[in-house]
Amino acid sequence: MDVEASFEHYAELLSNMNRAIVKGYLAPHKLVLMMAICELVEEETIKDNRIRLTKELEDKFKQLWMVYVDNDEVVHHDRLAEELFGVEKKSYPFKCNIANPFYYLSGEPFWTLKKSVVWRQRTSWSVAALRSDYDYAVIDDELFVLMTESTSREQIVELLTSML
Repeated sequence: MDVEASFEHYAELLSNMNRAIVKGYLAPHKLVLMMAICELVEEETIKDNRIRLTKELEDKFKQLWMVYVDNDEVVHHDRLAEELFGVEKKSYPFKCNIANPFYYLSGEPFWTLKKSVVWRQRTSWSVAALRSDYDYAVIDDELFVLMTESTSREQIVELLTSML
């Protein structure tokens, strides 16, 4: 595997993830979830490319959410929000919920959900429903390898952080 080419490929995919826009703000959920996965890979809590919706992943997501999103010292905005609202202050419309990014990452080419034998069709997802209906998510082997190598993992986290 050509690490540099692989990194460029996944950097492009991560940069172009489909993210919800609410009140002019880009949703940070997928970014925070991918950062949480990177940290758990570094800590060797996640050991392969099957990503289970564990308590450890949920806790890491919440921890990073508090650092990067729900931090009173940081005013989150983006160019679209500035264009839409100018200098008028708006409240940040997102809540710390791992269910949506865990499910909606399945719309990205590097993330596939593995249905459990009790899977059933739903219109909305809670953490409990996801744990019941999906055994795990699978991320591409090459992306997982990048996450296991410190230099490329740091670059991934840096990229994700820059998009918040």
